[in-house]
Amino acid sequence: MLRDESGDFCYLCSPEERLAEAKKYKCRTELTLVGTLSGFPIYDLYYRFNPEDGADTKAILVKVAPDQYREIYRRHPTQNDARVVPSRFVRVGNDQFLEAQYFVGGKAGSMFEYFWFDTTGATLVDFRPVITAAQLALPAERIVDWYSDDDKAMPGSHYLWRYPRPLTTFVGLINSKNNQERGGTILVAFKFDHGRVVPTKTTYDPLGRQPE
Repeated sequence: MLRDESGDFCYLCSPEERLAEAKKYKCRTELTLVGTLSGFPIYDLYYRFNPEDGADTKAILVKVAPDQYREIYRRHPTQNDARVVPSRFVRVGNDQFLEAQYFVGGKAGSMFEYFWFDTTGATLVDFRPVITAAQLALPAERIVDWYSDDDKAMPGSHYLWRYPRPLTTFVGLINSKNNQERGGTILVAFKFDHGRVVPTKTTYDPLGRQPE
């Protein structure tokens, strides 16, 4: 509770008051081994604050040494129908990734994040090159339709691609003269190179179709 990403917990409290309030919350934990990548054991850690099925906090821990763990992911659902989903491994060609899914709730759908591992540990896959490639291929009077400002701040958090779709994703566009008018999509084909996203081709589709 003291980590409080939203800033709403014990608003305007002193550090002492925040600590006292945090201690009032009852919590149980649940630790699950997801598996091992590049020699690193990976665990899902859930903090269960609710006696019934509801919003819970999830962290992903990577064991980096005896009795030492690195937290690479954390999500605290912000509304009652939001859900954190168990992590899993996915293979794309010769690469294997750790997939973390967070169902945002409402009509927003799910947010996926991917981690690539080598002998140095975990690297968050950065999908911003997809946006950069789309911006370079923009037709006249079209701009990229950002889902939210958060997408710019969190390069690994995205709605753009998820396994097992082919390595083609889409970027929605809007008409720069009328922000309410849809402006088609740009399809971006890409490949992975040691966990890096490398765009290989862009195609403008005025009908706004998405990869199947």
